[in-house]
Amino acid sequence: MHLNDWLTKISQVHPVEWDLGLQRVSTVADRMGILTPAKKTVLVAGTNGKGSTCECLMQLAMQAGLRCGKATSPFLVRYNEQIVINDEQVSDEIICQAFELIESHRGDITLTYFEFSTLAALQIFNTSELDLAILEIGLGGRLDAMNIVNPDVSIITKIALDHEQWLGDTREVIAREKAGIMRAGKPCIIVDAEPPASLNAEAALLKTPLFVLGQDFFLDGDSYVRDDVAIPLQHCGLPIPSAVAAIEACRLLDYQLSNLDVQDVLQRVSLAGRFQSIPGHVNTILDVGHNPNAAELLRDNCQRHIGKPVNAVVAMYADKDMEGVFTVMQDVVDNWYFADMSGDRAASAVDMAQCLASSCGLTARTYDKVSQAYDAAIADTSKDECVLVFGSFPVVADVLGYIEGDRERGGQEDIERNS
Repeated sequence: MHLNDWLTKISQVHPVEWDLGLQRVSTVADRMGILTPAKKTVLVAGTNGKGSTCECLMQLAMQAGLRCGKATSPFLVRYNEQIVINDEQVSDEIICQAFELIESHRGDITLTYFEFSTLAALQIFNTSELDLAILEIGLGGRLDAMNIVNPDVSIITKIALDHEQWLGDTREVIAREKAGIMRAGKPCIIVDAEPPASLNAEAALLKTPLFVLGQDFFLDGDSYVRDDVAIPLQHCGLPIPSAVAAIEACRLLDYQLSNLDVQDVLQRVSLAGRFQSIPGHVNTILDVGHNPNAAELLRDNCQRHIGKPVNAVVAMYADKDMEGVFTVMQDVVDNWYFADMSGDRAASAVDMAQCLASSCGLTARTYDKVSQAYDAAIADTSKDECVLVFGSFPVVADVLGYIEGDRERGGQEDIERNS
């Protein structure tokens, strides 16, 4: 079977699309012997900044001369984006071979789409002679499929409200789920300047050594500071807290990098959909931010790097805090262009416009398709201004594909399953 055939198949094996738990996936992983995917493993959980942290860490590890694998979710355009070795997406053929092996080992155990994806990444990494595997937790921590491995270092990024129906409706409760990636005696990096008390409580129970932003290492302006070391990061291509987490992880893993190496790598680092600039007659900025905390970072980036209001193309899921996002972003958005997107979870353009009106007293134009909204925004934007696309992974993927002329982005419908 081709990769798209496999993606269709694995989405239909388990009767429940989102079914958190470790028993099924750990049983199959144990049968396959893939629970140790590399010499060292890092697990990354949190609400925002996980993907950027994983990318920064991979780039730094490669600079240190290591062979590194990175597994993240969701993807934007190609499923292969989720499984990367030394900055190269693995091929369709290798992924299909991994799916075939999983199928031969699972027996009568049904696996979710996420569990198949997790096992495929671990299988590929296990046979790739890696020095380091960097694994992103897709949802929560404690019951996420990636949590079947035992990390040498864990990282918990900024914790905010998101996926409340699965994780809880307070930061304390959500943090307790994230703390599920901690292991006894293994260091955990906390990159939240105001960590919920539940993180400390869980660490104390497990006797997990914590290394906390603002306590053990610091951000002084735009510089990472520990002891007598200060590394300026003002030109970092990704959010500075993500860079700081990666630097601290390298220190704990004893990867030897000079301060100049770190600065050079982090000036060059970038990641699709994270304040990504697409030059053209009108500059387009793509950002997958979809909750109020991510919107605050996006707003700050707009004020810092653009300096003027933008025309914004937005599509979101109905279960997100649209009011919170719009309230944050109204300071930097001049005109709003809302679009429908496919999927049961999607908010309609009309519903978003009503939310904007009630929460901010502002009006928006509505469109049936993301491409229509984007075209309208481009037509209304002068060459020295820009269009901002944000609100979800699918809206960024749609515009990215539209810009690149790739309207048949195979497997794009599966983004909804893991965003």
